[in-house]
Amino acid sequence: MSKKSREHHWWPVGLQHYWTAKDETVGILRPNGTIERKKAKNRKIGKTAHGHTLLRNSGPWETNFEDRFQEVDDSVRRVIELASIEDTIGPLWPHFGKLVKLFGKRERELCDLCNFGSLKGEELKSFIYFALSLLVRSPGNRHRLGLFSIIDSPEARKEIGKANIHQQVGVVERILSNSLDPHCYIVFMNSLRDEFIFGDGLLDGLTGSLTRLALRGHALVPLTPNLCAYISTPTTIRNGVNYASFVAAPWMVSAANEITQVYSKDEVFFRNRTPKIIESFEVNAHRQYKYNEHQLLDYLNAVSGYGTHYVNLNGERVARRGTLSF
Repeated sequence: MSKKSREHHWWPVGLQHYWTAKDETVGILRPNGTIERKKAKNRKIGKTAHGHTLLRNSGPWETNFEDRFQEVDDSVRRVIELASIEDTIGPLWPHFGKLVKLFGKRERELCDLCNFGSLKGEELKSFIYFALSLLVRSPGNRHRLGLFSIIDSPEARKEIGKANIHQQVGVVERILSNSLDPHCYIVFMNSLRDEFIFGDGLLDGLTGSLTRLALRGHALVPLTPNLCAYISTPTTIRNGVNYASFVAAPWMVSAANEITQVYSKDEVFFRNRTPKIIESFEVNAHRQYKYNEHQLLDYLNAVSGYGTHYVNLNGERVARRGTLSF
């Protein structure tokens, strides 16, 4: 079997294009503080050997499901374009003009900073499928799924992790083949200056629900250095509006990057600005916040309608009446 066929990617090659600097390299930060830059064009950077191959006990290959991701990986450009600031916000001068008017407003909500819209049909399904494919393939998810092994050995955990990923992919395809649109709300955070990072672990409270043949929870998915998506499943989505988009403040980008480092273990990817390494990443382990909660998400929940509470722009915690959190 060729070397190429053994290298199964968990970070789409097409997505790497958006993370390349002018010298066509992607920056990689490791837990020990070392920094490496790799050529990214037509190369798999985020990869693992036989990551999508299930083995029989006797040895021969049983199932290789790497090709299951090909269609979604081919959709990278289309997905990024429909989620872009040009499509979700439009011209920035009118947008910033609206923001200026907020300075005199005493009680400000994140909703006041957002532009709202709706993704429907194939557009919505393509985006959700793409985001879920990043979450399902993530080494962080592989690690969590491997913990279900009753045999305490690295190889057993690895095989259990792969088997569960294979099962999750099937559930995602089944859910999205439904004629109904996925019940999801997306908050797009756009950054004009500071850059988001991507890692081998993501805040993921969504894929765990796939074992119940459902899609419930929330997740934070960096897409490009200038775009990060918060996906959640609120109880109610009003008037068909299922996305909000806004220009994130620098502290929000920093908070999102801190989250990515906490959930990552071996690698954090960046484009130009080397991220400041935090203690949780130095531990070299896939860690997570309790209940996958973080203050940044409390702010975003003011827009998405997810959760039992949210935080307004004055930093005040507000209880949400008559809602349930999944």
